[in-house]
This record gives sequence, C-alpha cells and structure tokens, in this order.
Amino acid sequence: MTRKIVIAKTGYNALTETDSDNLAYSSAYNTLKYYVSGSLTINVNVGSSTSYSYTNSVNHNLSLFPFHIIYVKYSTNWEMIGTNYSTGIWPTTYIYRKFEGWVTKTKLYVKVRGNTGTDVTDTYSTDFRYKIFKNNLNL
Repeated sequence: MTRKIVIAKTGYNALTETDSDNLAYSSAYNTLKYYVSGSLTINVNVGSSTSYSYTNSVNHNLSLFPFHIIYVKYSTNWEMIGTNYSTGIWPTTYIYRKFEGWVTKTKLYVKVRGNTGTDVTDTYSTDFRYKIFKNNLNL
C-alpha cells in the first residue's frame, strides 16, 4: 500500500473516500509548486500610422519550461492571457492592441504590439502580473 496524505471535504471520510471531487487535498495528485510572482510594465508612445512591438522580460533560470500564469490590466480589469491574447480592434479609433506572454527555459516574456491609424496616436502603459511555478511543462 502506498502511503499518502488525504484531507477530505466536510462530510466525507478521508480514510475511505475514493472520489477526488470530495477531497480538499491528496498527495496522490500532482500540485502546482509555487516559485515566484511579480510584475512587468511596458510603456507605449507612438505616432499615427505606426506598427509597434515592445517586449519586457524577467529571468527565472529554472532550466525548464515552467507552468506560468500572466495577467494584463486592461481598462479597470485584470485579464489572464495565454500565449496569445488580443484585446481586439477599435473601429472608431483605428487602434489595434495585442498582449502576449510566453516562457523559455530561462525567462518569462510579455509583449505589447499593435497599430495606429492615420492621424491617431497611441500612448498608454500596460501592467502585467505573473506567477511562475516549478512544474515543468515538458515541452
């Protein structure tokens, strides 16, 4: 018999419960192992009829592709982004913005890119928040 630590939800018996939905925790399942969190900012100030791309990064030096979560502050909300997250196109202002994030074996990157229309400038600051875990994505 393999030993494990099990914590059952209220109303269930940790010694006999076999349905994982009724457990608060079980060491029989892998869990995310927290490593570090932080923030990155990218400032944009571009003229009209301009395509742009700005990148910022942070070192993690885990020597693996870690599981990670990246949020971008968009308007007053925080939105989780995957490899590609686009805010869309504003037809009234002709401004396009795209927010991206990815990892390598040594760094986490965030990127802002977009286009401005004729006679339209774009000035903004984008805040990103991230969490990096020690779990290898095995890529």
